[in-house]
Amino acid sequence: MQEADRLTRATTHPYPGAFSIYKDNKIVINKIEYSGQGFDWKDKNGLILTAGQTPIVKTPNGAVRIMEMVKPDNIILENGKYFE
Repeated sequence: MQEADRLTRATTHPYPGAFSIYKDNKIVINKIEYSGQGFDWKDKNGLILTAGQTPIVKTPNGAVRIMEMVKPDNIILENGKYFE
C-alpha cells in the first residue's frame, strides 16, 4: 500500500494526479488512506469494495479509501465494479 500512497502523494497538486479509468472516464485520485476493510486476495485489483463519497478499493497491497478524487458529476461508483 505504500506504493499507492507514494504515487498519489507524488502526483497530486500541482501535478496532474494519480488516476484510474472507470467506465471509460478518467478519475483523478488526489488523496488516499489505508483501510482495514476485509476482502478476498483472489479478487481482481481495482475492485470497488465499498462505494460512496470515500470509496474503498482493493489494490495489490491491500485496501485503500479514496479521500479526494475528481470525477465527472454523472459518474457514480458502484460496489462490485472495477477501476481499470
